[in-house]
Amino acid sequence: IAKNCLSEIGSRNGPISCSMPMMLDSTEVRSSAANEVAEPRYFNLIWEHELPALRSIFESVVRQRDKVLEHWHRLYLLHLGEARSLPDRAFYEIFGTELDEIADAILHYDLDRFADEVRKTSERLRDNRVPFAELAVSMHLFEESVLTAFPHSAPLLVQVYRTFDKLSHCQMIVIADTICNAESATRNARIRGLESE
Repeated sequence: IAKNCLSEIGSRNGPISCSMPMMLDSTEVRSSAANEVAEPRYFNLIWEHELPALRSIFESVVRQRDKVLEHWHRLYLLHLGEARSLPDRAFYEIFGTELDEIADAILHYDLDRFADEVRKTSERLRDNRVPFAELAVSMHLFEESVLTAFPHSAPLLVQVYRTFDKLSHCQMIVIADTICNAESATRNARIRGLESE
């Protein structure tokens, strides 16, 4: 169902991008009305004024990069066990590279590059035959692991966490879109092959 919905969205609106229009909630409507200018937004979720909060999160992540990655790996082993698709070395190589690249993209307020890096990782994981369900679990575990970069004495503000949660949803949008497009391309190639026989 999710694949069909994504395909339907893609066929109507073209490829998913970071700068699609969105419905405003009541607070944002009032803010926009007051300013008489709608703010730029990304993935239908993230507003321009929320980017500094994301940057503050990833500044902490970069400082504690190894701790975050090791915690993520421990959760990956705990939750997926023997059913996991990635051996330890592949996990650290693929997700370590992604963590470095998306952190740098967010630090530079570049959500287009963020999407490109997530897309590249999704393609690598698909090549390693990682199921979509495992990808979804892994992304949630990444979100949990990022929270370890913040000291217990200074818990995340609700608004900051809310913004990071939005970014996690953006990540899943890109992953789902990438996998659906790849499977559609494979299916179309098979159909063309059968038709040519």
